[in-house]
Amino acid sequence: MNEPFDLSLAPADRLESAFRRRYREALKAVGRRRNGELIYPILGGAERLFLTQNSTVVTTAAPVKQPTGTAIRTMLQIAAPAAVPMTIVEWGISYDGIIATSVPIQTEFFTTTVAATMSTALAATDVVLFSTPLDTTSVSGIQYGTTTSAFATAAVTEGTVANARMMDLQQIAPTTGYVKQWPLGREPVCPPAKYIRCRVTAGVTVNAYIYLIWSE
Repeated sequence: MNEPFDLSLAPADRLESAFRRRYREALKAVGRRRNGELIYPILGGAERLFLTQNSTVVTTAAPVKQPTGTAIRTMLQIAAPAAVPMTIVEWGISYDGIIATSVPIQTEFFTTTVAATMSTALAATDVVLFSTPLDTTSVSGIQYGTTTSAFATAAVTEGTVANARMMDLQQIAPTTGYVKQWPLGREPVCPPAKYIRCRVTAGVTVNAYIYLIWSE
């Protein structure tokens, strides 16, 4: 006779419980959570996902849009946890230009071993648990500071990029936006203690929103 489900669990966790009862360890794990638990491809819904953006966390006003400038500029930088990788699930960027004939903005999304020195550091409160809001214990292990996880509000000291691994590369009209979500099992990964950077080169200054969703 099957055991009853614990209805106090979140739906994603009930799905994981049902999977484990049926398949046990039959499928190959694709990784481990920070607490050591195995992660299986079918269990993406039960992963802990985090989200941040190129601004402080929203309060009574809308998030502040950040200027691109006209020189190459890293707009958002995230430093992966010291001991675990980051699996990138989705990212997006949008611009507020109003002239449709403006030159498209070169938009890069890559990992590197060299940090830029940014304008404003992110704080732990600027990272939210995206997938399981009732979980009050899971926190991201990303590192915080102007040379680690931060965003640009003005010019940035870019440094010399080294060991870059391009994850996405686009030319985006300054009047529009772009979103990328990778297929399950084919997401790019940022190694521990390395950096994710979203860098743009704009012909005319516009403002940008950027967000990033990942698992650890």
